[in-house]
Amino acid sequence: MSSATWSPDPLGTEWRAYDPGEMARSADIAALRTLGLSLAQVAHVLGANPRDLEPALAAHQERLEEQVRQTNGAIKKIRKLRVDLAQGHVPTAGELSGLSGSPSLSMAVNLPWPWGGERFELRDIQPLTFITGPLGSGKTRLAAL
Repeated sequence: MSSATWSPDPLGTEWRAYDPGEMARSADIAALRTLGLSLAQVAHVLGANPRDLEPALAAHQERLEEQVRQTNGAIKKIRKLRVDLAQGHVPTAGELSGLSGSPSLSMAVNLPWPWGGERFELRDIQPLTFITGPLGSGKTRLAAL
């Protein structure tokens, strides 16, 4: 049971006061959701059943390592361009185009019943050439994103 207290304010609205432990727990919940855990998985992890945490941490580590690889590649390209500039070579548009890496596409939706509005996120979506699926599957809405 929460130890948060409700108190009226002069405007007739209510506010809630949280103790430091509850604030820490809410920060943990937010961090676990950021790692991609569902609310059910968060409940398992915080309920002393961390079996869902390891795969989420592994996936997050993989995403971070990919970001590091992309950043290191961009730094290497920039170094070369700076050396070339110092030698009087002006970069072409093609040489400049890959500096920021490929754009990262993502989308998120709140799932309807029976998932109770749980957030579903697709991250690092690669560019698509074709979107196929049955009538009513949402391919037009996905293509419009």
